[in-house]
Amino acid sequence: MKKIKLWLKQKNEGSLYDFLPSLVIMLAVAIMFFAFLGIFSVVSLNEEVKQVVRSSMLLVETQGYLDSGDIAGIESQLTALGATDITVTVKDSGGNVLNGTTVAPYGDDIYFDLYCTIPAQSLNQAATNLFAMSFNNDGYELHIARKTISKC
Repeated sequence: MKKIKLWLKQKNEGSLYDFLPSLVIMLAVAIMFFAFLGIFSVVSLNEEVKQVVRSSMLLVETQGYLDSGDIAGIESQLTALGATDITVTVKDSGGNVLNGTTVAPYGDDIYFDLYCTIPAQSLNQAATNLFAMSFNNDGYELHIARKTISKC
């Protein structure tokens, strides 16, 4: 028993080879954490845009069209989220734009298309220099296409 206690009290020489794997793993976990935060912001913003589209789809179903005021409301909601280059199109199965003068009859298919650019940062790394990294603020082009049936 005394030998075990002496062995436990005895100090061992430290080694870089014992510490280095732990350091590399902590660095890799930190990099993955920050990458996840960047991806999560884009996914979260994408879901918020989809909620705006969902509420717009309910309006299209009940009215059978979207007039310029409805489209302006959608654009203002998306602009508040940071989206740019917003294009909203509502068409029937024949390809006619449903803008109030043309209304989809009951039971007809309605196609809703939204094109916009949401803000997103991407990492730009030079292939020749591992430490020359920068961020691009190009944004992420988003296209949401939905189909519903007119209920008006």
